[in-house]
Parts: sequence; C-alpha cells; structure tokens
Amino acid sequence: MQDNRHLALPPWRAWIDGVVVDARYDKLLRVRNALVHADAFRIVHGATGAISGHSMRYGYNVGPLIPPVQSSSHLTIMAREVVELSRDVALTHVSAFVAVLKSIP
Repeated sequence: MQDNRHLALPPWRAWIDGVVVDARYDKLLRVRNALVHADAFRIVHGATGAISGHSMRYGYNVGPLIPPVQSSSHLTIMAREVVELSRDVALTHVSAFVAVLKSIP
C-alpha cells in the first residue's frame, strides 16, 4: 500500500503520524486483522466448578506476528484486554482529532 501521508495538511499529517506510530494501535490493528480474516484461534476456558468474573475466560491467539511462524510469534490476548485497549486508543486519538478540529479557524 502506498503511503500518501505527505498529501495531508500539516495538522492532519501530525495526527495521522501520531496514530501510525502508536504501538497500541498497531497491536489493535493486528488483532482486528486476525479476527476479521479468521486467522485467530479462540480460547475458551471451562471449569467444573463455579465460574466467577470474566478474567481469563475468553481470549484469542493472534498471529503470526513475526515470521517465521513459531508459537512464540503469536500474541495471546484476552477479550477484556482488546476492549480496554480499544477504549484507551480511541480516547487518545479521538481527543487528538478533536483538538486538531478546534485548532482550525
């Protein structure tokens, strides 16, 4: 894919650059691509006793993140972490987007 960021006006280019270099956004993009393209293995934990809370019950093995493919190249991420990471990244970059909008006369 061709990088056309240089075509954006400076305040927008800075915002785009901020998103692109955010490691959290990169992680979410990898998870998104794996889930959308059905490349992730779903993890469902079961128990014989009572299940309490949502921690460690649902997750995904997403990968490969680093070639060559090895078990260590996969990312294991719990569903809760995906939701929390999405929230944090959205708050950061939507707030920055609104700041750019407010800065334009």
